[in-house]
Amino acid sequence: MATDHFATTGVGTPDTSTTPCATAEAPPYTAILAAIADDEQFCEDLLEWVRANANCRVNSMVLEDAGVIARLCALPDHRFTPTLITLAKPDYLGLDIFYDERLMPRVARLRRGHLRGTFLPYARQLAGFAEGDFLREFRQAQRELKAHAAAHGTPVVISMDTVTRTPVTWLWWPYIALGKLTMVDGDPGIGKSLLLTQIAAALSKSYPLPDQDGKTTVATGGPHVTVMLSTEDGLADTLKPRLNDAQADCSKIKVLTHWKDDDGQLHPFTFFDMPILQKVLDEYHPRLVIIDPIQAYLSGIDMNRANETRPLLAALHQLAEQYQCAIACIRHPAKASQGGKALHRGLGSVDFIGAARTGLFVEQCPLDETKVLVAQSKSNIGPLGRTLIFSKAGGQFAWCGRSRLSAEMLAGSGRGPNPHEFLEAVVWLERRLEDGLPVASTLLREEAEEEGISYPTLRRAKKALRIQSHKREEEWDWQLPSLRVIPQPTPLVSLASLEPLGHVQIHQTVSGAVEVTLEEPVRPADGAGPVPCGCSHAHALGACPPQPVENEEEAQETQETHEVEGGEETPPLPPRPKPPMFCPNCHKKPKVWIDRGTYFKCSECPAKVRGR
Repeated sequence: MATDHFATTGVGTPDTSTTPCATAEAPPYTAILAAIADDEQFCEDLLEWVRANANCRVNSMVLEDAGVIARLCALPDHRFTPTLITLAKPDYLGLDIFYDERLMPRVARLRRGHLRGTFLPYARQLAGFAEGDFLREFRQAQRELKAHAAAHGTPVVISMDTVTRTPVTWLWWPYIALGKLTMVDGDPGIGKSLLLTQIAAALSKSYPLPDQDGKTTVATGGPHVTVMLSTEDGLADTLKPRLNDAQADCSKIKVLTHWKDDDGQLHPFTFFDMPILQKVLDEYHPRLVIIDPIQAYLSGIDMNRANETRPLLAALHQLAEQYQCAIACIRHPAKASQGGKALHRGLGSVDFIGAARTGLFVEQCPLDETKVLVAQSKSNIGPLGRTLIFSKAGGQFAWCGRSRLSAEMLAGSGRGPNPHEFLEAVVWLERRLEDGLPVASTLLREEAEEEGISYPTLRRAKKALRIQSHKREEEWDWQLPSLRVIPQPTPLVSLASLEPLGHVQIHQTVSGAVEVTLEEPVRPADGAGPVPCGCSHAHALGACPPQPVENEEEAQETQETHEVEGGEETPPLPPRPKPPMFCPNCHKKPKVWIDRGTYFKCSECPAKVRGR
């Protein structure tokens, strides 16, 4: 096409000497023009014809022909757009061609990504182009097209008696489910990408994920493929080292960066190229898709407008359901002043978290910069899970248990005048009372003041943790209540086994979809062989696996019971060594001493201490 922006050749120019401008009838050349089968040739001849009849552009005869209009509207987007842009130039037909009622329905059918990425940038270069007026007419034409289609459409109605009830299939209960969207909100650099990379690595090697106690017992089955869309982290210097540190099978990690057209030209992927993502899912069948961050793929869409973001989110949800994969989208949070609730902290329209079925809020631990809290802010498909903790010290990922802090506490609700001081007080008080024993409130107040925590802030932390007060003589004791019980769905279906579990009984451990029932201890015949000790299987005397020493009285009672049951034929066990109260290495009172048989290991440092 012979234009400034779109290079063409001058072939196919008609003989204009036989087409005077004063002719009332359309020249027969229009029929020849409309019959040209080759798109490129048609565009070249059309532009040459209009240019030759520039003096008649008020009522251009060539565009009065219905056949030529139909042929122009039949062009694909990549041919239609440059032709229409050229026709809108002053030396052709001018900007009025954009508002031609015969062409506007074709303009309204432009793909959204093509409109934003190609049509509008070239149209803005035309002098006098009013983008606001054009978009107003464009949207009106779109509404008319949809109304016309709906008037001739057929309703699709599903009778609910034909729908079979199915349980939710979990990738990681209760945080991420298959066939659903999950939003992961958190400040830049807090560890969101590191968290999801660790989950992808676990799926690639069938490693378990943490349960509600922060212990990695939730089976994942597999191995499974993960597709990642990442624009912030370098593949070679950031993502690859993380995967290697997590011992991932990198052949199971696929990263979508660009897509290539028929001419071999590379284009960055956006949500307007959804068929590209569908092809990737169809080829690799991943169980997890990570979009990091979601705003990088909106391509000009105003993320604060729900009417613009909802169609894209609906398309993502449709792909998740179709391919039974979980899609986790990372967002940066808005300013804290924009809302105290965790649901409102994510950047952009609230429709993002509204379209997601589960939401996670990632925040730094107030007392330890190397630890991160993962709180669940939303779940439409089950109860909210407990807040988990992971460490990122030295760039190495490690799960570190769970916390009573909720997403609302972390996001800002009920923090008081000093949010950071409040969170510090909550974490400190939870750690101080985590052994479950009552402690005098006066002692707690003195220790808190030594840590720089005021008594009013300590009282707010007490209320947030729902600490119970007990009267003892003339003093009040504070005691941390038991962790809330997270009710599991029945049946619970996960990646480990898509078969439903049976009803979960009391004292029955469930990891993912794997049901673990403790067997009755095997009692040896005639006092010979293994000794029953309550383990899930019989074993030789003294060969119990190492267990944390959390209640020394209970451990002592268990030992005495075994000695009585063993009778005279069972040799007496030596007295069980006890660990010291404080670690001689770090001088701290450990949360728990881990019994390694011949020594005890401190939970606060690598020290190995022999019992007394």
